[in-house]
Amino acid sequence: MALTSSLTLPPRSFPSFRSLTPSESAHFLPSLRIPNPISISHSQFTNKSFPISLSPLPNKSSNYNNKKLFTVKATASGAAPSAKPPAPAPWQGAAIKPLLASIATGIILWFVPVPAGVTRNAWQLLAIFLATIVGIITQPLHASLSKKQLQSVLQTSSSEMKPQANDIVHERRSANYKPNIWNYDYLQSLSSIYDGQEYERRVQKLKEDVRIIFANAVDSVATFELIDSVNKLGLASHFDMEIKEALDTIASTKKKISSPEEDLYTTALCFRLFRQHGYEVSQDMFRGFMDEKTGLFRENTHVNIKEMLELLEASHLSFEGENILDVARDFSTATLKESVSSLDSDLAKQVVHVLELPSQRRVQWFDVKWHINSYEKDIHTNSSLLELAKLHFNIVQAILQKDLRESSRWWRNLGLTKNLSFARDRLAESFMCSVGLAFEPEYTCLRKWLTKVVVLILIIDDVYDVYGTLEELKHFTNAVD
Repeated sequence: MALTSSLTLPPRSFPSFRSLTPSESAHFLPSLRIPNPISISHSQFTNKSFPISLSPLPNKSSNYNNKKLFTVKATASGAAPSAKPPAPAPWQGAAIKPLLASIATGIILWFVPVPAGVTRNAWQLLAIFLATIVGIITQPLHASLSKKQLQSVLQTSSSEMKPQANDIVHERRSANYKPNIWNYDYLQSLSSIYDGQEYERRVQKLKEDVRIIFANAVDSVATFELIDSVNKLGLASHFDMEIKEALDTIASTKKKISSPEEDLYTTALCFRLFRQHGYEVSQDMFRGFMDEKTGLFRENTHVNIKEMLELLEASHLSFEGENILDVARDFSTATLKESVSSLDSDLAKQVVHVLELPSQRRVQWFDVKWHINSYEKDIHTNSSLLELAKLHFNIVQAILQKDLRESSRWWRNLGLTKNLSFARDRLAESFMCSVGLAFEPEYTCLRKWLTKVVVLILIIDDVYDVYGTLEELKHFTNAVD
């Protein structure tokens, strides 16, 4: 609504002056051009704009002497109507293949026989959840929209979601997560020279050399040590058949698999390898090294560090109720702690490494590089096995870098980090979780899917723990159920 006010001002009295001649006027006064009426925004009194129209002053001297009045008019107009948001782009349908993949996932799991121990409702909920995850990843509903259309839809949605004057605005919580340190450009720059075919051919040649070493192992101790080295160097997947045949042969030649070996080192190594590979082996193997009266391990005058290391590693594979292994763990731990200060640097590093965390509790791939460096310093190092371990490590790293680059591109194209700024952006960390579960080259697809699932679970977790209100979370939970 326009407001108009008139302010009447009395004329001022001006002193009389002698009229100037035209030549004097030209000398003292430059030619003046009266401008059009100007508008001044008077924001001191109100938040609305009041254009004040000033009529130009009369240029005749006679007007100063008469009693006429001149007025100052102020007009105020209402706020201009806000621009309407652009109309949403017409719906063009969904992408057929991603949509069918999402629906098929839910239908297949829905009608698959329910596993034992799982209720029907829980299994159907899992089917809905996995179908939703597939839909989020494949994005069937946005695949048919062009970039401009998608931006138009997002702008319209954001304008509609802006709170009005009467809306209740909830104060959102924030966990103040630290920003992601893994820059997208840095992840895309990861590359390696070990993805060529010439390295694969060299790997095949070295694998044949190691198979010959398996065949030429002179006794069970040499076989055990070779199997242990292959496992620690991350090469077990290349020699599954050789390892199984060797352990089966040793188990068949022994009268009883739980009978003790000639020394504590071999017994502990045998126990650990058999139990790691699923053979049934008893803790009674260690009874021959214990004092029957005290129930403790017999102490020798000379401490064998290799025996204590193997005994400690074996003790961490105990089942509940295996008291002998509990005693072995306490005995070996105390002995190693007392001896570590008097050892040389390389052996002391091995002792500290095992005392910090046993191999059974470490993520295997993250420990491979440490074992390669340690094996390289061993006096009994096999050159072919060492070269194969280094080459295999670099090739697997190249494959993992490629998987991370592809996952990073998917995550950026998904765009959740921009729209959900309250949530954690932890793609690289999620990828490392999948690497810990399956680092072998043949599990590329598994790693990518696990990464996507983990990073989406993190967002859902932040929605519940940080961002969502109680009412919103109730509706969200009911929708999922």
